[in-house]
Order: sequence, then C-alpha cells, then structure tokens
Amino acid sequence: MDLIGSLIPGYQPPPRDSYTTLVEGRVLTAPASVTQGLYFTISQFDAEAHKWGPAPWMPRVEPVTEPDGMLVCRILMPAAGDRVLIGFTGDDGGSPWVVAWWPASRGYENTNV
Repeated sequence: MDLIGSLIPGYQPPPRDSYTTLVEGRVLTAPASVTQGLYFTISQFDAEAHKWGPAPWMPRVEPVTEPDGMLVCRILMPAAGDRVLIGFTGDDGGSPWVVAWWPASRGYENTNV
C-alpha cells in the first residue's frame, strides 16, 4: 500500500495507466495575452527539436504597493526561456498542461529567507 492508501480508509489507487506524467520544459515564445496557449520545448523528449503546444497555463499575480500606498495586483506572464512543469494526463499521453512556470532570470529570487 502506498502512503496515500495508509492515510485514507478505503482508498483505491487509480489504474497505473491513468497517472499523470510530469516533465520539465522551456517556454519557446511568450504568450501575447493570458488567454493565449503557451508553446514550449521539452529537452528530455527530443532535445528541444519539437514545438509543443498550445497548452493551457495560469498567470501569476503579484501584489505591488503603488507610491501613493494603494495595493494593486500585477499580472506576470512567462517569457521565452522560462522553466515550465508540464503535465500529460490520461492513458494515451493526453494533452499537455503547463501546471507551473518559473522565470529564468528576471529578479524573482526570494530575498526574505
């Protein structure tokens, strides 16, 4: 029995072929809007030779304090070269979904640790 099965009485694991596969990729082109699908490459599959997408993704929202003290939300979108975590669902590999993304180098390091 796996860890989840030991925590939840009556838990039945899903069939092995329904698990999600997660892989890392890189954003190929930045989306023009939050409703546009994301295009990316996956080096472990094909040495980044194939253009994958469009795939659904979610923007980040960052709170920013304006000079007048008002708190506003800034929408952040991925840029070319950013790292992405891609999920393929279903027993046939399914369609890709970008479940997370992280900026390659735009000053998002956490300095509060």
